[in-house]
Amino acid sequence: MHRPNVALFIALGLIACGTPSASKRVASASAEEHPLILSQDQGEVRVWRPLASEPPAEQKLDKQTHFIIKVDRQHGGSPDFWFGTETLPAGAGIPYHRHLHEDELLYIFSGSARVHVGSLAGDAGPGAIVFIPRNTWVSVQPNGKTPISLLFAFNAPGFDRYMRCEAVASGQIARPVTVEEDQRCMKMGDVQYR
Repeated sequence: MHRPNVALFIALGLIACGTPSASKRVASASAEEHPLILSQDQGEVRVWRPLASEPPAEQKLDKQTHFIIKVDRQHGGSPDFWFGTETLPAGAGIPYHRHLHEDELLYIFSGSARVHVGSLAGDAGPGAIVFIPRNTWVSVQPNGKTPISLLFAFNAPGFDRYMRCEAVASGQIARPVTVEEDQRCMKMGDVQYR
């Protein structure tokens, strides 16, 4: 199995997403920020809630899809950068959307997908990196019958609010998201879906 160099991914994410220079980071570090060492399954584990407007088959896939927020303001105290992982079950993808104010970096850990980002389209398999500049439409659709495991990093908070709004902590009941609630979550999370 291909093992990604996670430290390299994080370093690329920091560079690509435009974090402050080292001198600014040292000057702005606060007592609230603290280092973390997390295993693959550690972090804030959450399960997507199904959308009430989706067909039952898609709602079932949503209930199987979980993500883990690894580093953000709540975990590690980072005021800007945030990072997580997600496993999409076979057949599940990420619909067209755009982040209005944040740059994103995706690393495909395992599985294979057809990715549309801006005017580009291509296949992405293990080891592929996708850079999504803010305000750029993106979709990730499986092109195989295996789960897709992703690492994702953002240069600023925003979408984390959407993810928490549309998901529950692992073990909680995942009640469907109403249309009105979905609209509120998107606005709160600086994201638009087609």
